[in-house]
Amino acid sequence: MTDTTELFLITGATGKTGAPTVGLLRERGFRVRAFVHTLDDRATRLRELGAEVVQGDLLNFDAVSSALVGVSAAYFCYPIDPRRLLEATAIFAQAATDANVGAVVNMSQSPARREAQYYGPREHWIAERLLDRTPMMTTHCVRRCSPTGSVGNGCATTARACCACRLETPGTPRLPAQTKPE
Repeated sequence: MTDTTELFLITGATGKTGAPTVGLLRERGFRVRAFVHTLDDRATRLRELGAEVVQGDLLNFDAVSSALVGVSAAYFCYPIDPRRLLEATAIFAQAATDANVGAVVNMSQSPARREAQYYGPREHWIAERLLDRTPMMTTHCVRRCSPTGSVGNGCATTARACCACRLETPGTPRLPAQTKPE
């Protein structure tokens, strides 16, 4: 495997969408920095794949800023719990802008829309608009999850299809991946 010079940051790297994205990018020879909340067995597996693993919290501006140094493109995935999504998105957007990141792939929710009656989908819609206003090329992937909020295999498949393809060519505008709900 030959590493390219581009570096990609994957947040939520130990999760159901982040871990497969790290794996796919590493398989294709890309340099990956995996941003994890906890150093555990899952983080060790990412390191074994050849990813650089950094520990941090998406609500900590200094940690996010440090993780984004030298990054060409990033995958932003905040936990389904939306209570602090906007804060984390603002921190990420500013840190990525400061670091001159060229592209971001954002994992969103399928019902994200302005007129949503539920707090979570509206927060995701606002977070999408915030990222759209940065100088980065932004792609929003749709998280296909069950009504209970659990993430199934289809969600990881959607993430692999969307994230790896868009991250590896950050200078090429692409439309967000659209798949039928499962």
